[in-house]
Amino acid sequence: MLTYLLFGRERLKSFSVHEQPNPAADRIDRAEALEFVKDGFAFPAFLLPPVWFAARGIWLATLAYLAIVGAIVAITTWLGLPPITPLLAILAAHLVCGAEADEVQRTHLEARGWTTIGHVTGTGPLDCERRFYDHWLPAAPMSTGPRPSAAAAPSSLSRLNLRPQPPAPAQPPPASPTPAPGILGNLLAPLRPRRPD
Repeated sequence: MLTYLLFGRERLKSFSVHEQPNPAADRIDRAEALEFVKDGFAFPAFLLPPVWFAARGIWLATLAYLAIVGAIVAITTWLGLPPITPLLAILAAHLVCGAEADEVQRTHLEARGWTTIGHVTGTGPLDCERRFYDHWLPAAPMSTGPRPSAAAAPSSLSRLNLRPQPPAPAQPPPASPTPAPGILGNLLAPLRPRRPD
């Protein structure tokens, strides 16, 4: 928002899109399982690297961060360096984590067999997802697996051991309502010509 106010334009964001090794047969299920990884500096990974890595299941990076911080504290304490030294070294480690978080996440996905199926640029995560799906969904097949036949797929009635009931006979249409007796009925009834006496 500040960029838009200062320069009159909104900064674009870029994402890489990844698909799991064995995607679902239905394209809607495939679309829901896609992973969007933002390019650039990740501020949450800069603030709390171990939490950011652990939340994504990147346990090797979490252990590496903890080992590096432990080594920094041990070495600076053993050398008797001033207390600001380990803080600056840990800050540098946080900067590296924030700058390389996207590449670490992509490497983690590739190691698990995920494939990169595209890149997209937009004004934000929702705009990027909409742009990607606008182009990807029409090109994706409706289903990649065989469709079950009617004989192979039991109906819900046969699973419940119920027999289908014959349709109910058609009911005759209701008779037209008679005018209600009384004053209101007389007011609403059409006027009838009087018979001469």
